Amino acid sequence: MNMHEGIDRNRFRLITLNTWKSSGNYSLRIRAMANGLRELCPTLICLQESFHSVDNQWNTAEFLAKVLAMDFRLVSYRRKQRPLDRLPTDSYSGLAVLSRYPIEKSSELQLETVALDGERIAQITTVSLANIPLTVVNLHLTHLPDYAALRVRQLDHVLAYCCRQNLANTLICGDFNAPFSLFSEAGGLAGRERLQDTWRTIHGELPQPSTIHANYRDPVMETETGSIDHILYLRGAGPGLQFIASDIVLDGPDPDFGVVPSDHCGVCLDFITPQ
Repeated sequence: MNMHEGIDRNRFRLITLNTWKSSGNYSLRIRAMANGLRELCPTLICLQESFHSVDNQWNTAEFLAKVLAMDFRLVSYRRKQRPLDRLPTDSYSGLAVLSRYPIEKSSELQLETVALDGERIAQITTVSLANIPLTVVNLHLTHLPDYAALRVRQLDHVLAYCCRQNLANTLICGDFNAPFSLFSEAGGLAGRERLQDTWRTIHGELPQPSTIHANYRDPVMETETGSIDHILYLRGAGPGLQFIASDIVLDGPDPDFGVVPSDHCGVCLDFITPQ
């Protein structure tokens, strides 16, 4: 998929991808990620479960930013021992935003959580595209199977923050660990009337394909489709973004390394900023 043929200077691409920490064949997977992302030529990338060893010998976001020649901001949190090539490794599972344009601002928003899960945050970045400020919120909501209400409250907290800031254009993306219907049907969600699922904007009633590779789906956790990664749009005052195309990407083995980049597929959005 190459949406960048014949594009104009106001057209941009965002990809969100849960990178699966250090699981699987990590050293091959990060190179497969780099291959796939290089071919897709994104303007912006949001990463969840971005692995970062405490000794900085391994850093998914830093590696991809260097290979793709992109600016990046990384929030490293959720520190614990994780297996890397079967060896326990002191590490973080973080959030990262990569950009072909300078990232002007990056901050963190603490989200409600429970002891069973651990810390959850949202990463909030600002970048100017064709002189239009864009806010990109990168998040990973709780994975606990019986905590749908907590996921709704976590997103509600993010939306309420964005509404208070009166931001013009905000894309909220990442691993929501739930289908969009959980949030669209929730009562009292902040900014609900201005929130849209960009996949539905482009594809209408066509269901979003699974964002979890078939071999890695958890029947206890995921819905029947496994569509749990999303790119949402919260429109503010003034001219809005125009959405051109959306697709599921990084959904097969890399031809060079023979592995999938992650247990998740990526979600890709092409959009145009106001003239």
